[in-house]
Amino acid sequence: MKILHIVDYIGPHGGLYQILRILEENLGSYGIENHYLALKNTPYELDQSLVTLPMDVLGDGDFYSYIDEQKPDIIHIHSDLQNECFEYCIENYVTVRSVFDWGPFCPRPMFDNAYCPCDPLFKEKRDQEFINRFCIKEGCIKEEDIAAFNKKINLLKRVKMNVCLSEANVNYLVNMGADREKIFKMPPIMKPPKTFEKQAEENVLLFAGRVVYHKGTELLLKSLTKVKNKNWKLFIEGTGDKAYVADLVRFSIVNNIDDKVIFMGHSKYEEYLNVFNKAKIMIFPSIYAEGYGYPGYEAMLRGIPLVAFAEIGGVDEWLRDGYNGIKVPFMDTDKMANAIDSLLDNEALYKKCRDNSIAWSKSIDFEAEIKAMSDMYHNVMKNN
Repeated sequence: MKILHIVDYIGPHGGLYQILRILEENLGSYGIENHYLALKNTPYELDQSLVTLPMDVLGDGDFYSYIDEQKPDIIHIHSDLQNECFEYCIENYVTVRSVFDWGPFCPRPMFDNAYCPCDPLFKEKRDQEFINRFCIKEGCIKEEDIAAFNKKINLLKRVKMNVCLSEANVNYLVNMGADREKIFKMPPIMKPPKTFEKQAEENVLLFAGRVVYHKGTELLLKSLTKVKNKNWKLFIEGTGDKAYVADLVRFSIVNNIDDKVIFMGHSKYEEYLNVFNKAKIMIFPSIYAEGYGYPGYEAMLRGIPLVAFAEIGGVDEWLRDGYNGIKVPFMDTDKMANAIDSLLDNEALYKKCRDNSIAWSKSIDFEAEIKAMSDMYHNVMKNN
């Protein structure tokens, strides 16, 4: 079986690239051959040596010719396509669509549209009433864009299978009219470590992911100016918007924490995992509806207690408040500071969260998760 995975851009940013990397490494034994197409190059600065998947870049090439030359058994789309391209895939190939965040439900025809400034947590259904009340009024879209958005939602309903990572995504997709029988909630397919590092001795805090506004890095820095325990360091692992990163650097300098904040950029995956070995706490300060939040899950797998804002959708899949970390009220930097202090200073609480994370990690059956992915693809083909 040949699967063509289509992504928006090339580059190891976020959980999607890790999903594809793991599928590449593990599905071959199930008779599945994976191929990869990026619609364009990454918009972020990136060392190309970090891209380890054999991925073609379409650029100015012809989408239809490329697809037909590949002759895939299944097309697995992981990002927004133009409706014409999306419809071509559905009508000519067995098509699966990832819905790993709320981007597909945003009427704005733009890159990285999972963040909505009007309703960042996607509490409301994107129906005509919402579009009129916010999208049109705020100038996010024009009247002529509505038909294209409605068609995109109808195309989502026509694919052979939608794939989600979180129950929050599943529920929203159903609320938008999708058939629950055609939604596969996939497992996170991250392999737990065989052994666990000793508890970190230094108070190293870790942020990992794209450094962009809606990932909440600014709020994390604001929280750290309020932390009472001054014995900490923050590692920021990742890259993103250059202007935003520059603003964060300036904030650190102005607030006299620049000697504690280390901007690491993107690392090779093995080096990235080594950073986790140094971390005592993972901070996940996203301020939009995360479809999952892989850095938080990777931290849980390694026994690292977590702090995150509540109401962030997919975070509920790997963070249980008071069990393996602390959830704090949305965008409340005072409460985030208090949570960080609690984990740094309350040894019993920290040990409980760490022990529970390790127990959770040990309960995960990675091979069963890979088989579930293989079964999904084979069943989609069989039922075509």
